[in-house]
Amino acid sequence: MTDEKQDIDVVVKVDARLKKQWEEADKRLKEADAKGGTAWHLKWSEVLNIVTNKPALYLAGGFATDGEFYEEHLKETRQVCSTSLRIVQLTTPTEVALYKPTKLALAIRYIEASSKKTIENRDEVEFEKLRIQLTQSGKKVTKSLSEVSSTELREAISQLAGRPKKAPASADMKLVLELLKSAGVEGVKATTVGGAFNLRVPFDGLAAVAKVLSDFDSSDKS
Repeated sequence: MTDEKQDIDVVVKVDARLKKQWEEADKRLKEADAKGGTAWHLKWSEVLNIVTNKPALYLAGGFATDGEFYEEHLKETRQVCSTSLRIVQLTTPTEVALYKPTKLALAIRYIEASSKKTIENRDEVEFEKLRIQLTQSGKKVTKSLSEVSSTELREAISQLAGRPKKAPASADMKLVLELLKSAGVEGVKATTVGGAFNLRVPFDGLAAVAKVLSDFDSSDKS
């Protein structure tokens, strides 16, 4: 008797109908992928079809799990695929062409953060009517999805998530400017960005500004 391990070949019989569906879907997927960004929605709609079919079509392609299909066939991470599939489920091809996938992904996060609920269906979202609330230079502004940048959307999401910040920045800035003036520092320009303030200081005033800010920070913590 021997304890040697033997390799066992496992043969999985694939239904001919499922195999044909997979081959047709994979052909459409490759055609859409070859077209690039203009067929983004078409490509990920086909991916959605492949992974949500019962049984999943990727099984006929030799992939045991959706993760294997994503990484080995699509050459994408699970996170990228999950985000792309969600966008496809909640948008139209026209919206993807108009706003682009990255901005739509951020818009969905903004809507969910502001409403405090998960979007389940496409009819719950009206991107054309969406208005994003922002704080710029100490003032609240409202922008449409066409007007707002991806950077501004990220900042708006952070604000909704309750990111710690000094408030109100405009009051802090006014006090700091008064302290700088009292210290004899001239030529300082200040702006507020997303709840914080930025100072542009002449080189010969850096030491005095550092002292004022240090004193201001200490009084703020007391």
